[in-house]
Amino acid sequence: MSRTRLQHDVVWPGLRKDSRECRKIGGRGDACSLWQGDDELSNADGFWETFRRLLAYVVGARNERGDCNFEANKLTDLYVEVIQAACGSRWVWALTYASAVEALVKLLGLEGRARTDMDAKALMELTQAVDAFNAYIDAWEGDPRPKEPAKQATSRLLRTSSVQALRKLVADGSVAKDEFHAWDRLRNRVMHGSLVSPYSTTEEDKLLLDLSRLFHSLTRRLLQDVDPDL
Repeated sequence: MSRTRLQHDVVWPGLRKDSRECRKIGGRGDACSLWQGDDELSNADGFWETFRRLLAYVVGARNERGDCNFEANKLTDLYVEVIQAACGSRWVWALTYASAVEALVKLLGLEGRARTDMDAKALMELTQAVDAFNAYIDAWEGDPRPKEPAKQATSRLLRTSSVQALRKLVADGSVAKDEFHAWDRLRNRVMHGSLVSPYSTTEEDKLLLDLSRLFHSLTRRLLQDVDPDL
């Protein structure tokens, strides 16, 4: 791996980030850092294990053809974005982290897969309902323009959405409830033009910090499946 690639993919996003370069939210300047917590200075084994898995993830990345990926890694690219966003306004912070969370859900391969939050009977009933609705739309003789959008929207019910994927991760303990709540509350607001207050409040600071923690929780979930010995 070249020195430039290593700096971009491992050292630059890294596990720690100089707090002077990041906006402080709720008194915290290290929210863009993956490695943080009460034991961040004492848990040397945890630090090096996380670093080892991150490095293995970067080195093991493959492109669409299955060849070694010599482009910037998607995960560390996301960290570059949130680090840069942490130097901007609170709205930019919220917007970038909310988008980065959805990007990580996709990297985990959870979005778009068949629903796993329903038992077989419930999923079969939903599938039958979707098929019946789409058949009704096909037979409808009115203006054809709403047909395909209506069928596509209904068919998405059979696939896992980002919110459903995150709820499942909450259920299995990979994500904290407060972290999901922050994303669920802020995501639609900031994605559709509602500004986050530029002024610090205890409530909004907690939402922004929980949103950043969700991003890191998803990163740890991604690295959890990496075998650093391969």
